[in-house]
Amino acid sequence: MVLFKLLFQVLVLGVALQIVSSVEYATAEGTTLFGVIHNSETETTVVNCRNLSRKKGKIRVRFFDLHGNVVGRRAMRLKKGRTQVRLPKKLRTQNPLSLTFEIRIPERIHVPSCMSTLVVKQTEELSEDTNFPTIIELPIFQDSPALPESEDSPDATDGTLIEVDCRPADLNRDGHVSILDYLLALESFLAGGPVTSTELEFIHSCFGTSFETINQPPQVSAGDDQSLALPSNTLTLYGIVTDDGFPQGSVAIAWSQIGGPGGAQLMNSNFPVTRVTFSQSGTYTFLLHATDGELSAEDEVTVSVTEPPGSGIPVLVPGPGFQEVTTQPPVQGNPTDIGYDAKAIARWDVVPYQTFHGEFQIGVVAFHIAGIDRVEFSVEGGPWLPARALRLNPRTNVWEYFVALDSEVFSDGPIEVRAIAYPRAGIPRVLEGPPPLSAESDNGENSMFLFADSGEPIISMEVYVSPQGSDILGDGTRARPFRTIMQGSRFISATQGTADGGIIYLEEGDYPWGPESWPTPTTVDRWLTIKPAPGVHQSQVRITSNESGIKTKLVHLQDVTVTQTGKLTTSNNGLGTQPMGGAWLWIDHVSFTGDETRTLWPTGGWSGQFITDCWYDQTKRAAESSALVRNTIMTNIGEQATSDSKLVVNSQVHEINSARNRGVYHPDVHMFRSGVVHENVILMNYQAYDGDSPGGAQGIFIKQPQLVKDVAIVNTFMESGNNRIQNERTENLLVWNSTFVGGSWIWGELENTDLTLSGIDFRNSIITNQAASFTRTQAQVLLDPDWYHSNHFISGIALGSDLSLGNLLFMNEASNDFRPVADSVAAFRSSPTVPFDANGQLRGTISALGAFISEGEE
Repeated sequence: MVLFKLLFQVLVLGVALQIVSSVEYATAEGTTLFGVIHNSETETTVVNCRNLSRKKGKIRVRFFDLHGNVVGRRAMRLKKGRTQVRLPKKLRTQNPLSLTFEIRIPERIHVPSCMSTLVVKQTEELSEDTNFPTIIELPIFQDSPALPESEDSPDATDGTLIEVDCRPADLNRDGHVSILDYLLALESFLAGGPVTSTELEFIHSCFGTSFETINQPPQVSAGDDQSLALPSNTLTLYGIVTDDGFPQGSVAIAWSQIGGPGGAQLMNSNFPVTRVTFSQSGTYTFLLHATDGELSAEDEVTVSVTEPPGSGIPVLVPGPGFQEVTTQPPVQGNPTDIGYDAKAIARWDVVPYQTFHGEFQIGVVAFHIAGIDRVEFSVEGGPWLPARALRLNPRTNVWEYFVALDSEVFSDGPIEVRAIAYPRAGIPRVLEGPPPLSAESDNGENSMFLFADSGEPIISMEVYVSPQGSDILGDGTRARPFRTIMQGSRFISATQGTADGGIIYLEEGDYPWGPESWPTPTTVDRWLTIKPAPGVHQSQVRITSNESGIKTKLVHLQDVTVTQTGKLTTSNNGLGTQPMGGAWLWIDHVSFTGDETRTLWPTGGWSGQFITDCWYDQTKRAAESSALVRNTIMTNIGEQATSDSKLVVNSQVHEINSARNRGVYHPDVHMFRSGVVHENVILMNYQAYDGDSPGGAQGIFIKQPQLVKDVAIVNTFMESGNNRIQNERTENLLVWNSTFVGGSWIWGELENTDLTLSGIDFRNSIITNQAASFTRTQAQVLLDPDWYHSNHFISGIALGSDLSLGNLLFMNEASNDFRPVADSVAAFRSSPTVPFDANGQLRGTISALGAFISEGEE
C-alpha cells in the first residue's frame, strides 16, 4: 500500500505560487478538536474558529510533538466572530516544525465551524508538470483520536467493531493508530506526494486502534548458489531481507564468509545486494544475517570459483624475445580508491641463473594496501599470463603468485622472464631489466634470467678437490684431485671456455676460501657450484679459513659447513667480459657455525646474494644485505640477523644478544641502514624469538635521514626490544597479521628533522606497546586512526577501528608458542590478510590477530 512508503518519505515542499485554501468543519458544543499546524520557511497553517453564540469564553489549545509530548499551551478568549489559533512564539522559530494541536471548546460556547488555512509563502513560478492541488484540505477531527501522554485520550477500541485491517495506518509502527500517524501522511499530502484524501480519512477512521505487536523475525534469502570461472573474479550476491516493522527501528544486515579459502573481499557487507571479489579458486560459503534487534534470521549461499578450463598453474609460452622495454601500465582503479597513489610491493622469490630441466615453478611475492589483483608473467616476449591467487609453491614452500616454465618449449640457452604486479587499485610494479650493480641499489625491479635445458640434461664439467690433492700433479678426477677450490674453478673455465654450470666436488676435509690467483674463472649465465663429493656428508666438508676469495660472477656454495672468522669471500663487482655486469653469490643449504658471537659473517664485495635453506649459529652477523633469505634459521646471533635484506621469507631467529660484549655490538633483527635504497622490501613468515632479554635486539629498526617506502611486513613475529621507526620519511608501510611482544613500537623523528608518514596500514596485528617519542625538535609525531584496522594493543597508544586492549594469554610463551588461546579476544577475530599464518598453517575465514592462528583454528 502507498502508505508504507511514507515511512521513508521526506517532506520537500516545492511549491511555487502563493495559495490560500481552507475547509470549514461544523462543530458541536463541548467537543475537542484535533488537527495539524505546520510551520516552515515556505508555509504556515493557521486555524480560525467562528463563534456565533452570544457568550464569550476561553478555548484551550495544546500542542504535541511527533512523540505525543506536550510542547506548548495556549488559553485564548473566544469572542464573537473569529479567533485565530497560531503557534506560540517560542515554537515559531523552530523551523521546519509540524505539531498536532488540540482545541477544547467549552460547552457553553457554540462554535458552528472552524476553518484551517494553509498559507504558502514561496512565490516562484510553477513548472507545467507541477501537480499541486488548488484546494488543500486540512481536516480537523472531532472524534477525539487518542494521543500518547494525553490524559483526556479515550481508551483504545477493542478492535471487534473494526471491519478493516488498520495495520497499514500504523505508519510509525508503535502498535497504535493516532494523530501521529495522520501527521506523517499529511506531510506527504501537503508535498503533493502519493497520499490521497481517501487514505487520510482511512487513517482517521482507525484512530484509537491498538495492535498486539507480535514480532516476527526478518525474512532472509541469500539467493541462489552461483559459480564463477577465473580470470573473472567478481560477482554479485543478490540477498533479500524483509521485515514486519516490529520493533520500531531499522533492520541490521551483515554478510560474512563462513567457508572456503581466505581472501574473498565483500564490497558492501551491510547491504543485501553486494559485490564480492575472489583471489583464488575454491568453494566459498557466505552467510547473510539480519536482525531487528530482538529476533534474527540468516541464510547461506555457496559460490564455486574454478580455474579457467584446462588452466591449473599457467605455463608460460615463449615469444621471439623482448624487443623493447616493458611499458609501465596505467594506474588501476579510481582516484578515490584507497591506495590509488601507492605502488605494488613485489619481488621475485627466485634465485636467478638457475638451469632448469622439465617443469620449473617461478613466483613473485606481492602485496598492496588495496590487494593484489594479479601478477602477470611473460617469457621472451611471449603472451602475458596471470597468476591471480597466492598459492603454495611446491618448489620453494612459499605462498606466492607463481607460474611454470617447461624446458621442452625452449632451445637450450638463457631466457628472460618479466612480471607485472597489478594491484586492485594503485600503481603496478614492473619487474624487468638487468640486475642491480650493487646490493645497496637493489629495488627488485629486474627481470628473472634463467637457463633452459630443453633436451637431454646438459653435461657440465665436474672436478674433484681434496686437501690431499695437488694443483700441479692433479687432473681434477676423483683419483687425482686438485688441492684448492681456485684451481678447480680455473681448470673448468679454461677447459670449456667458461666455468658456467661447472661443479667442484669437495672430498672430506678443511678448505680455505680461495685463494684468488690469475687467471680468474669466467662465469656468464650459469652458476659455478661448490658442493661435497658424492657420499660425503655436509659436516665433513668445512671451509675454515678466509683467503682472497674466488673472483667470478656466479658462485653457488651448496651443502657445506663454514666455520671460520672473517669474510667468506671477496668478488669483483662485475668483469668486463660479463655482459650483465655484477657478481652474485648463492648460499644454499649451508651450515655456518662459529666459536663465539664475535664471529663475523658472511660476505662482502658482491652485487647481491641469495641465502636459501641455511643455518647460522654463534655468528656475529647472519643473512644480512641479501636479495633473498628463504627457509633459513639463525641462532645465537651477536649483532645483525637480516638487516638490509630485501625479501625475507619463512625464516626464524632464536636469540640475538650482545651481552658478552655490551657496547660494541648493536643488535637488531632487521635494520634499515643509511646509504641503502630501502624500497620494495618484504618480510613474510619471519619469526624472531628471545630477543627481549638483557642485551637483546631491537626488532624492526629504521633510523636514517632518508626515505623508506613500499615495505610489507606480513605474518611476522618479533619477541624483541623496541621496534623503532625514526627516520625522515616513511611511505606505503603495510604491517599485516603480525605480532610484536617484548618492547614497544616507537614512532619518532630524527634530531632537527620531522618524521613524515603516509600510506601506513596496520591490520590484524598484536602490538605490546605503541608510543611516540620526541627529540630536540619536539616535533609532534601524528598517528592517524585511519591507519589501524582490527588490531590489539596490550598497552600504549591504541587507535583505529575494531580495536581491543589489554593483556593477552598465549598458549605457552616459555616454549615459544605464541598462538592466542581459544577464548582470547584476539582469537577468531577478523578476516585474514593472507590465507596462511607464519608457520604456513591455513587460516580460517575468520582468523586470529597476529602472526599465528589461534588454539582450535587448526
